[in-house]
Amino acid sequence: MGNIGIGRGAGAVNVTGTLNTYVGHQAGYGSAGGSNSNNTGIGANAMLDVTTGNENVAIGSHAMYNSTTGYDTVAIGREAIGLGVYTGSDNTVVGKGAGYDLTSATNNTILGRAAGANLTDNADNVVIGFQAFFTANSGENENVVIGKHAGYYIDNDSADENVIIGKGAGQGGSGDLSGCIVIGANAMDATGSNDHTGTIAIGHQSLTAL
Repeated sequence: MGNIGIGRGAGAVNVTGTLNTYVGHQAGYGSAGGSNSNNTGIGANAMLDVTTGNENVAIGSHAMYNSTTGYDTVAIGREAIGLGVYTGSDNTVVGKGAGYDLTSATNNTILGRAAGANLTDNADNVVIGFQAFFTANSGENENVVIGKHAGYYIDNDSADENVIIGKGAGQGGSGDLSGCIVIGANAMDATGSNDHTGTIAIGHQSLTAL
């Protein structure tokens, strides 16, 4: 009831779901027997695999492509949340390839092309900028990362509660960065495998040798 499907295969196998708007080739096509409601999927293959996911907005070719039960999510941009079998909720993702691998992630705000592209189950992060927080893939939570390539190489499941602001700031690596404040272009950008807790670096290229 109250569904709109425009385009070949749009909303094709939705059984009892209501109040969906699917526009584009196979947008909201779904899986056999699935029922979903209150979704807006616009773009070729947007929300292609949706089953019971509700109250999502996916705009862009392949946006939320493999989302199944994900809900209360906004994904805007080609391939935003494009690969992961998405079951998460309450994420806002904007940009081509942003949040590309998200699976069970919750409460993240991700803005920028390929920002947070490898995140999966992460929670409560704010990521803004081209390829910001790009490598982090599981367990990195409650971080604020802003700037082109900021936090680019961070990849440690204990890297939590950092504030990293600036182009190339806090690029990190396999080391555990926790509770650090890094502000300034290329500040603290070479920590690699070194662990840091509570370190504060403010200023252009500050603490670059740590």
